[in-house]
Amino acid sequence: MRSPTLLRFPSLVLALAVSTAAVRAQENGPRAEVVRLAEIRLRGALPDQPDAPSDLFGGGGTLRSTVERLRRLETDEAIQGVILQCDDFAAGPAKSAELRRALDRLRGAGKRTVARASNLGLGSYLLAAGCEEISIEPAGALFMPGLRFSATYLLGLLEKIGVRLDVVHVGEFKTAFEEYYRGEMSDAQRESLGAILDDLYGDVVAEIAARRGLGGEAVRAAMDAGILTAEQARARRLVDVVEYEDEFRERLAGSFGAPVEVVERYGRRGLSDIDFEDPTAIFELFGEMFRQTPKPKGDAIAVVYANGMIVPGKSQGGGLLGGGGTVGSRTMRDALREAAGDANVKAIVLRIDSPGGSGSASDEIWREVVRAKERKPVVVSMSDVAASGGYYIAMGADAIVAEATTITGSIGVVSAKPVFEGLYGKIGVNAQALERGARAGMFSTDRPFSSEEREALRRFSESFYRDFVGKVAAGRSRAIEEIEPIARGRIWSGRRALDLGLVDRLGGLEEAIALAMERAGLDPSNPLPTYELPKPPSFADLLEEGGLPLLSARAGLRGPRVEIGGLSIGAAEGGTISDLLSRMREPVLAWLPLSLRLD
Repeated sequence: MRSPTLLRFPSLVLALAVSTAAVRAQENGPRAEVVRLAEIRLRGALPDQPDAPSDLFGGGGTLRSTVERLRRLETDEAIQGVILQCDDFAAGPAKSAELRRALDRLRGAGKRTVARASNLGLGSYLLAAGCEEISIEPAGALFMPGLRFSATYLLGLLEKIGVRLDVVHVGEFKTAFEEYYRGEMSDAQRESLGAILDDLYGDVVAEIAARRGLGGEAVRAAMDAGILTAEQARARRLVDVVEYEDEFRERLAGSFGAPVEVVERYGRRGLSDIDFEDPTAIFELFGEMFRQTPKPKGDAIAVVYANGMIVPGKSQGGGLLGGGGTVGSRTMRDALREAAGDANVKAIVLRIDSPGGSGSASDEIWREVVRAKERKPVVVSMSDVAASGGYYIAMGADAIVAEATTITGSIGVVSAKPVFEGLYGKIGVNAQALERGARAGMFSTDRPFSSEEREALRRFSESFYRDFVGKVAAGRSRAIEEIEPIARGRIWSGRRALDLGLVDRLGGLEEAIALAMERAGLDPSNPLPTYELPKPPSFADLLEEGGLPLLSARAGLRGPRVEIGGLSIGAAEGGTISDLLSRMREPVLAWLPLSLRLD
């Protein structure tokens, strides 16, 4: 309880406070200037889609929120630099490139940039290379053993247990699911993925060489070594300092000539910040985590996120811990219509990180993109993957911006169903059905397609493919004869896609926003605020989606995997065959069963 005497004499309280401060100042003498460095810990894959609840449990936030924190540091006079803790960074190379450009801007603003880690894999090292200095623990190591594609071909196993996958695909490079119906890699997959690995390897080597002032041969030799101790990495000039945490802090203070204060979790709040004895603080934090992004009152650029597998209907998030979300056609339709119909929204940026999925849902979203383009500029920003259906929804925009390492293209379609007829016979299961209509059992899993059904499905798939290619040609202002040879289901790196005319410019989300402003006749040097759609899920939405799902559990057969040191191209998130087919319920898929991630 407050003292009534002190409450009556506020001037006395002030005088006592001032005199106490003066005495302490005399006792301690003049205080040295303190240098403040912001510590930013990057965790996980940094999704594009705003997923506020994941922050609550210590998630890494989103790519955009991380870039914005680095942006704020540029003009924060109280902060002299950043310590980037990147041990747990696991995003793809496109997102890593965006973060490196943000670090470049930070250095240009005169801020110190230091990367700190216990161990560094290829993904975390590519990010650390964006800093002017890399510090690693003495017992740590640098792991970057090159690039590798691997796929486990299961035909022999499936034959033994009596299971097969019945597949119809259009485009010789549309090799989705081939590890389930082939005993070895096809020439088409070898050619397509080999070219992707060549492009990625070249970009990785060139980026490291440029950032560290090394020759390409030196970088390739380091990658060929596979694992380097901390001292070996320093000897090869891949890191700058090998030191323990206490030595790291002391050295920083010495380099600045002043005590260093580390501002932890700069611009972030989470459970660790809650005073659990204060109910008000708990409710405030929950409200902050689940708030809807406020809509700017004046002019703005709408950023519409398409993050995950494309499905009909409503998008679903990945639960409280994030990950594994879907892109629902109805949700995207509503978001694009809201942005297109808002007079304050001057342009739309569609940010895509998706391997595709449903052909019909992709077409619905494409239609809304075309309709939105009739009212205001629409620019696509491609993240790590925007292929198959992910490219389908992009092709109707005014312009497409991709990173050099973005996986895109895969203009083709595939149809598949698992067949358990042989398995049923082996385990004594007798599947029977009553049918009316010649094609009633066409998509049943107890028998393969008949020759007539296969032909009907092929005709439908070829029709969808021709429409796909025609829409690409129209969207890119090219002749169908020019597009068809680079379609056929083949994937391309963003760099190759630029050469082929499938994208217009290399860059990330910031570059796409600037281009959208240009297309709207605005000055990109005076950026407008952004308005993010679809809105993040509310607490009630999460309850509706399955009772606060904390983890995303999936089972089923996975797709092939590319390993690039710690970088992997594996089965797309949420993309098991069983999960996919149960969601789609349609004859053709515009889907690339690959994802791209840096571990």
